[in-house]
Amino acid sequence: MNARQNDIIFRPVEARDYPDLRALYNRVWNRTRDERYDMMRFRDTLKGLPIAAVGEEQGEVAGFFTLWPLDLTDGKTIIPAGEAMDVMTDDRFRGRGVFPKLAAASAKFAADRGIQILFGAPNAAIFNGYLKKLAWAAPGFIRSFTRPLSLKGVVPAGGITDPVFALGSKKDARGFNIVRSRPDDAALEDCLSRSEGKGRNSAGGGQLRVHRTPAWYDFRYQDAGRFDYSWIALWQGNRLAGFTIWALSLEPGQRLRRANLVEIIGEDDGVIHAAIKIAIADAQMAGANFLHAVMTAPHRAPMFRKLGFLPLKKTPLIARTLDAASHGGNPFLEDGWDLFGGDFDFT
Repeated sequence: MNARQNDIIFRPVEARDYPDLRALYNRVWNRTRDERYDMMRFRDTLKGLPIAAVGEEQGEVAGFFTLWPLDLTDGKTIIPAGEAMDVMTDDRFRGRGVFPKLAAASAKFAADRGIQILFGAPNAAIFNGYLKKLAWAAPGFIRSFTRPLSLKGVVPAGGITDPVFALGSKKDARGFNIVRSRPDDAALEDCLSRSEGKGRNSAGGGQLRVHRTPAWYDFRYQDAGRFDYSWIALWQGNRLAGFTIWALSLEPGQRLRRANLVEIIGEDDGVIHAAIKIAIADAQMAGANFLHAVMTAPHRAPMFRKLGFLPLKKTPLIARTLDAASHGGNPFLEDGWDLFGGDFDFT
């Protein structure tokens, strides 16, 4: 049902809104993203249309609030969830309470679709609004780490520092056959199953993680114009022991070229260490100046520090529930979450 106040209607997003939402993004942020990237966020998600509220007045889009539909797992059950992102209000409509009404409407639409948990990574300007007006909580932090790779293109003769930055990250591929392509579905499913209880794919209960399937990988890391995603698969004979995915930023005009470590799956710590080291070397060879990683679980930090990653910053993780269900991971506690890299929409 549409909700009306101050002549602005708040309604569910429709496929026909796509051009207007791209135009709104351009007005709000003064730039335009690749159309393929916006398509996977504004119209064609893994589960069809996003759970989103559109604010509209006399045919003009005043604002937009998206919940990206995805599944979480607590190690025992699959939990329908939504990730908050792309919150936008046209400057002409500011001061009329558009943001909280959009957020409240999208939460209602999500509950109507059976969504149980919401999470997000808000910017500082709207963080307090989530907590004070919208019943969200801040259970912990998203921790950012960066690994320097090269000064090439940043300072004169910057490339001579590359061997220094490479110290401690020598490829350790002993016992592995390295294949730089996506494994087939059966190998992915088998590796994910064997990795349960180990590394970052632990699914023994007690923490909430994004539920991974071959279809999720194909959607999340599709060619969408903002990042160039690369797979590194570590095979032992016919068994996929682990894999990582890293992304090279395609954003123009960057003084420092960024790469993101977005996925690390492995059946033991040795596999995970080897995969990360190979990703570091590949990103450096590709011309990245640094490799960035984000995570919520504090216990992951020591591994990254040993591999030369430096703590960069902490930003709040926010969450709320939409029903009375109890889960194996508590969404209101920091140790109830284990999110990494591509679990967030900005990597």
